[in-house]
Amino acid sequence: MALDERILIEQLKNGEESAFRTIVEKWQDMVYNTALGIVQNAEDAEDIAQEAFVQVYQSIHTFKGESKFSTWLYRITIAKALDHERRKKRKKRFGIVKKIFGKMRLFYRIFSIRVSRSTKRRTRLSYSKQFVNYLKTRELLLHYIK
Repeated sequence: MALDERILIEQLKNGEESAFRTIVEKWQDMVYNTALGIVQNAEDAEDIAQEAFVQVYQSIHTFKGESKFSTWLYRITIAKALDHERRKKRKKRFGIVKKIFGKMRLFYRIFSIRVSRSTKRRTRLSYSKQFVNYLKTRELLLHYIK
């Protein structure tokens, strides 16, 4: 690690904002381009770059100096970008699940509302079994969606 890089790191560890500004200016292109290579979206890459630099600021005290600072920053950026992609996939999957479960909730409400008071318990059990069968069918569908 170069001497000026070590000085910057020490200044940042001491809380000097000018050191942080210099770090951002020096590595912002590398961070942005790395994130953009993963997420393929300019706005998301900007957000990831910002998150990466925030994490650098918050966890600079954990940087040991055994590797280059740029390597540490690169790893943070990769982790943030991959987390973003995972969240995006989870949201997409959740949207499908929400759509399916929304229909199931409606299905269950329709059948449970139709239950008469006199046979409420017995009928509710019967409809509950139908609902469980419905869930099993949807579970198979979700398995193939993945």
